[in-house]
Amino acid sequence: MPSAIRVLIVDAQLTFRAALAGWLQQQPGLDVVADFADATLAVEHCAVQPPDVIVMDPMSSGLCPLAAARVITTRWPELRIIFLSSRNSERLACDCLAAGGECFLSKDAHPSGFLEALHSRPTQSDATTNGTLAPRRLTARELEVLRYVARGLSHREMSEVMFLSPKTVERHVSRVMKKVSIHDRVGLARYAIREGIEPI
Repeated sequence: MPSAIRVLIVDAQLTFRAALAGWLQQQPGLDVVADFADATLAVEHCAVQPPDVIVMDPMSSGLCPLAAARVITTRWPELRIIFLSSRNSERLACDCLAAGGECFLSKDAHPSGFLEALHSRPTQSDATTNGTLAPRRLTARELEVLRYVARGLSHREMSEVMFLSPKTVERHVSRVMKKVSIHDRVGLARYAIREGIEPI
């Protein structure tokens, strides 16, 4: 039986932090080992007892969370960081991913997507240098969808050019995200560019 995933939470808001810790502790296969308001304390904790995953709000106090993420991913490259934010900003998302975050999720995101990100365990054999999973085979339709995402089209715009319903497009995007273990559109666009997949 695999051991529980050890989770460390970093969020300046005490009420949210406590609520998230309590909820995660009830989920199978997860163990919240610590929670802090201050990213500096998170780095110090990692030096003593590194967790498997850090869930961090990029607006946390103390050491800049992005700087903390760079320190953590440099010293402990196997440690995964999931940024969880109330700000839905594409610029912030890109900054978080560039700092070494595995993914950037909104605090309004569906819990299933958050849990899926937590349970994603890259192995040494299938991880790339930046920590995301190596691509699995995409269908021709999924590759087309990925190229439109790289171009920056919305689901509705994609549905118009692909002659599909927005729901169908959404399903295709979700499948692509699952196959490449990326859980937001900004990360997916960055992935496409990194892999040399040209926008349509």
